[in-house]
Amino acid sequence: MGCINLLIFFIYLFSLSNLLIIQHTTAQPDYVYRFCLGSNYTTNSTFQKNLDILLPSLSSANPSIIRNGYYNATAGRNPDTVYGSLQCRGDISSEDCQSCAETAAKGITTKERCPISKQAIILYDVCMLRYSDEYYFNIMQDTPGVYLANVNNVTDPNEFNPILGDLMRDLVSKAISSGSLNFATGDARFGDFRRVYGLVQCTVDIPSSDCNRCLIGAISDLPICCDGKQGGRVIRPSCNLRYEINPFVESSVNPSPPPLSPRRVTPSPPPSSVTTPSPNPKKSSKVAIIIAIPSVIGVLSAITFFWFFCFRGKKHKTRKLDGKQRQLKYTQNPAA
Repeated sequence: MGCINLLIFFIYLFSLSNLLIIQHTTAQPDYVYRFCLGSNYTTNSTFQKNLDILLPSLSSANPSIIRNGYYNATAGRNPDTVYGSLQCRGDISSEDCQSCAETAAKGITTKERCPISKQAIILYDVCMLRYSDEYYFNIMQDTPGVYLANVNNVTDPNEFNPILGDLMRDLVSKAISSGSLNFATGDARFGDFRRVYGLVQCTVDIPSSDCNRCLIGAISDLPICCDGKQGGRVIRPSCNLRYEINPFVESSVNPSPPPLSPRRVTPSPPPSSVTTPSPNPKKSSKVAIIIAIPSVIGVLSAITFFWFFCFRGKKHKTRKLDGKQRQLKYTQNPAA
């Protein structure tokens, strides 16, 4: 019975450890939008080689040099210099920031994103990665931009819109008074039992006065893009804001809000082929299968191990005893 209990305990620990691995591995940042700007570079050019050096430096930066989720770097010399930056959302851990940076650095130059653009911005739910052939550090830029609106409407927009406006303006005040963080989140009550949650953020490299100007301009776009909607975003190179009627910051345990439908602000509306990104079920299934196979093999190996040393040992002992009994019988009855 001791072997059986030990076997069950071992399998439990093994299964628990693999469950934790699955939960950690499948937590991937959600792609939101991308801007492909400027002219195109030539494959295998000096610019591309510099870009290939820059992107890994952004995704593997030591957390000790990332200031408030922000980091920038430069690669190469003129006329092929590449400038790049990373800005993570202010409420996430350094581990999640680095994970998002790695995903963004790998995804920004793919065929589906910006394969040969000399200027590009890619936004995930918790980070934004950017590179350019032009110097842009410490410069506030409010174009190009994009609106993303929740597909659902609130029941009473006349009550909801003023409350939302007051919340977002209050968050802007908190963000610009937060020192160099340029980030704030909060919520406000509307209706009898509902709340609206908001987030504002500017890149850390711009001063608070420019952050204020960028965010106030973004708030002024809310009636255009998201009037009466349950959620919305305004995204600009130097700042972005978001609101939802469900919590969406890192501490949230509620289900994610419904998907947002993107609409390009400048320089022109996006083509009709642009659709709201959704999680990739095939990718998630592949991760689960890759982890599940070693888990099954490990459990079967554990069962075999304990069977051999516990139950096989008992059988071996029994056979030895039977052998002695037979030998004793042969000794006592030599004529047999």
